[in-house]
Amino acid sequence: MRKANVKTKTRTHLPIVASLLAMSLLISSCTKQMREIFSWAPAKTNPTSAGSGLVDKDQRDGFTVRVKGNKLVDEHGKTLHLRGVSIMGMEFTAIGGWSVSDPYPSITKSTWPALKEWSINAIRIPLNEASYLGRPCVFPFTGPAFKKAGKIIDPDPGHNYKERLRQVVNQATREHLYIILDLHTTAPNDAENATGNIITQCAYELNPLPDADHSLEFWRQVASEYRDYPNVIFELFNNPYIDQWSRFKGDKVAAWKALRDGTTVDSYLPLWSTRESHLWKSAGSQQLIDAIRGTKATNVIVLGGLSRSSDLEQWVAFKPNDPIGQLAASWHAFPPNDSTLDAACYLQPGPWCDDRGYSYAATILTAGYPVVVTEFGEKIQTGKMDSAFIDSLLPRLDSLGISYFGWSFTSNGTTGEYDLIKDTIGTPTPEYGITVKSHYLCLAEKLTSCNVSRPATHFESTPTVTTSNQYTPLGWMPFIAPI
Repeated sequence: MRKANVKTKTRTHLPIVASLLAMSLLISSCTKQMREIFSWAPAKTNPTSAGSGLVDKDQRDGFTVRVKGNKLVDEHGKTLHLRGVSIMGMEFTAIGGWSVSDPYPSITKSTWPALKEWSINAIRIPLNEASYLGRPCVFPFTGPAFKKAGKIIDPDPGHNYKERLRQVVNQATREHLYIILDLHTTAPNDAENATGNIITQCAYELNPLPDADHSLEFWRQVASEYRDYPNVIFELFNNPYIDQWSRFKGDKVAAWKALRDGTTVDSYLPLWSTRESHLWKSAGSQQLIDAIRGTKATNVIVLGGLSRSSDLEQWVAFKPNDPIGQLAASWHAFPPNDSTLDAACYLQPGPWCDDRGYSYAATILTAGYPVVVTEFGEKIQTGKMDSAFIDSLLPRLDSLGISYFGWSFTSNGTTGEYDLIKDTIGTPTPEYGITVKSHYLCLAEKLTSCNVSRPATHFESTPTVTTSNQYTPLGWMPFIAPI
């Protein structure tokens, strides 16, 4: 309101103006307090700038992770050891329609003090390419897997996916946490199973490779948004497993080339591991790196291997080229698939009953590249109060100077076989969560006793293990869209 207009008002209106002004200030104050109380509520931000007005640029610039030789270092060149956790939710919540108002309900106000209580210094955020890009897609529950017409849905029904991610990244940065943004769930176009003129399939499943239809654009947008956050790491693709696809079985060289250079894939998973026959182009890791670097982003990039990132045997031979030398290897470390707690093989990460997982990681380190375990976990087994795999794994990773992220800092009750916590305030699960928390606290206090592994002689039973695959948790599978 201009001053000239104010002067023409009679004095009898001044008390009303004063009352309205006081009410406005009260509402503003209450709104601010409510936002502070319910910190999960998406903050209003400039959609063209990640964290505009939220995290000071000097604060971001003074909080850095870089690759130097085979180590991660901070802004002072000091070696970084990331004690992290994945926090699942953004890979399935929005596209599943489970929480329109908040696509990341796994993170609440109580999450931040819980992370601090565990001495966690990094988090990993799994993302859904369809939700991030916001493109209408064909929901496959009644679609291709059942040979019926699919339903077109909005994978970002609250139109708040990017905004919520921005809010979490900014809050994590304020908490002085390093962050991995992980491309977790993807799906290609499929014109043969289109609904109307929509050929984009909804990204519900873990497919074997990123797709050329959407993954390149996903990384262009993410890199453009977070290139000014030097504490943010980009994980190109959650867990490649093209070596387990029919025409690549038995030909690991071809599988490694496909991971780096891209290939034609003969089918994809729309939902519930039901394959749909369809030829589609994958995006090679070299293409993804080029897309990221084309935005002028200099963030560290991590890349996995085969067999759901459990097999790093030929990572060095087939690594893509990063023109600025900020590339690290990503490793997923879980007990061999189907091995039981009493099996000798249970201590070995990956699809083998020996130490080769550690040997492959050591080879990468010797070649001059860091290794980051972006997922590790141990299934909570009924009646088995033990954490032998974690007791063995974490000290060995420490001895190699490898950072790691536990799956997952969420509580899903009886369905959460890989839950680190059993409630929203961070109470650790037995024994998995208790062991991980104790180890993290021990490292934070720099105690030498952290590196004592449980002896292998703890196991006396005959090994029973299937070595064809390594298990990777699909904690989001129960969350199928209620459509």
